[in-house]
Amino acid sequence: MKKPRLAIVSTFDDLCGIAGYTRCLVRQIELDFEIEVFDLNQAFMRSLDSKMSAAADNMVKEFCTRAKTFDFVNIQLEHGTIGARQKDILRRLGWIVDAAPALSVTFHTVLHTTKFDHRDFTSTVLRLQFADSWSIVTRHRNQNALATGVYRLLCDAQKTKPVNVIVHTYRDAQLMRHTKGFTSVYDHPLTFWNREEAAELRKSTTRATFPMLENLPDNARTIGLFGFISHYKGFDTVVRALRFLPENYHLLLFGSVHPNEIRKFNTIDPYVRHLLEVAAVDMSIADIVAPPKENRSKTSPEAGRATLQLNIDLPQGREREAMAHPNSLARRVHFLGAQTDEDFARAASLCDTVVMPYIEVGQSASGAISIALNMGARVIAARNHAFLQFARYFPDCIEMFDIGNHLELAQRINARPAFPAETRTTGYDSESNRAVYKAANSRAASDAR
Repeated sequence: MKKPRLAIVSTFDDLCGIAGYTRCLVRQIELDFEIEVFDLNQAFMRSLDSKMSAAADNMVKEFCTRAKTFDFVNIQLEHGTIGARQKDILRRLGWIVDAAPALSVTFHTVLHTTKFDHRDFTSTVLRLQFADSWSIVTRHRNQNALATGVYRLLCDAQKTKPVNVIVHTYRDAQLMRHTKGFTSVYDHPLTFWNREEAAELRKSTTRATFPMLENLPDNARTIGLFGFISHYKGFDTVVRALRFLPENYHLLLFGSVHPNEIRKFNTIDPYVRHLLEVAAVDMSIADIVAPPKENRSKTSPEAGRATLQLNIDLPQGREREAMAHPNSLARRVHFLGAQTDEDFARAASLCDTVVMPYIEVGQSASGAISIALNMGARVIAARNHAFLQFARYFPDCIEMFDIGNHLELAQRINARPAFPAETRTTGYDSESNRAVYKAANSRAASDAR
């Protein structure tokens, strides 16, 4: 029997969470569909240069001329991957929606219309910060126009063709059904690896898999952080927690700065700098008696400076270690950089504890927490809305702590697991995800739930 043809519109070859999910999704459903991925080239799609933006438009148009040859088109919709500006996103999305004979849309972020922040706006006006005032206005307009435009495009399309929506939480499914007007909605958490793949990865993974971990002490207890290094991830909470844990606990950060955040002439990413400062990496014992310059009085450069002469007999070859600040975590915090999809999974299986300390930003899902559970890791997550929703699919699997409470986090890490590995069950997996995509990419799809 001939397999139906499915086009997936997504980032694919980029260092990107959506791309990683799409690569795993293709493996899950390749027996059910003849699949072709239209790779949203981020260098072109997000460019503000007029020539590159026009080239991105032509790429989308070229795909649209071929879209009618497929039985279904699936859009892995993270709005920023289609364009950097609201007008570019809506224009290109509109072309794809019109061209697709039948459509499924996976929402990785569910957009909401918001009320105008009059307090913030008034505050900037009173301080004569007119550039900030205008930024508040334009940001509000663009966000609401984007949310309204996306839902209008898809709701209009479902009047003439199948449009099936896939979201990652039960809450978002209810929102799509009851407030956005979609008639066919599926919900399923992100899923990456099946049981056999996960078992094989766990079996073949040791610390030697990652050269930077080979020199960890034999008794080291490892705490894993995963994903792009960004303020909203809350990684500094875990660095602070490390001070309240025994010396044999080590923090392993598997991730790097997002390519879209790399700026010209930046000597270091601001949040990376912040993490190093919280870990007191560049401080020495001299900083105990001589505060950094930025902490001294502005009126008197010498104010607050202590004058102290010390004669210290430093051991040969261990000068740096002897001069280290007592609060320095340089020997216990390890940056392991960007990883492949497979190495992220291996790393999650290797860690004694995986921590998800994200602050609340309205995110719908996290690939990192899904991978960690797929790999059987002990997971401790911040109590934000996304993780509370995620935990509904995996009861008695995820321990939680209040956002930013590094003391509670340290105490949880140091305690025995609330949910031992043998009691954790994950009913939602790659097979149930495969079933969702088979149903959502079928003209017989209907929402019976």
